[in-house]
Amino acid sequence: MQRMGRAFRPSYKTIVAAALPLRDVVGAAEAATLAAAALKSIAPPGAPTLLDCEPMFSDDPAALVRKLAELKLEHRDLDDAIARLREAPACDELQLTRMKKRKLKLKDMITWVESRLIPDLDA
Repeated sequence: MQRMGRAFRPSYKTIVAAALPLRDVVGAAEAATLAAAALKSIAPPGAPTLLDCEPMFSDDPAALVRKLAELKLEHRDLDDAIARLREAPACDELQLTRMKKRKLKLKDMITWVESRLIPDLDA
């Protein structure tokens, strides 16, 4: 896909946002599979996948609460690791930047899961 003369690469948020409406059409499992394949396509070669998307599309509140706890724990651990890396005399700026990006993605996922736990209210 071309856009203004350069290749268009969808972002993580774009893929997840596109997959959410698919849940109602093709089902949660198929939407998770499609999102996981799309996420893998934008990852650099050999990079680990960011998240296992399947639990993110679960409608089970207990599964969402467990995933939320895991994400918060990983976010906290990553924050501690970033702080330790900053204090190191030979700080690797590239690794620090990657860790910060990962932390921001985790924060986005935490926000998304928290929003899924809020029940829809009919006005």
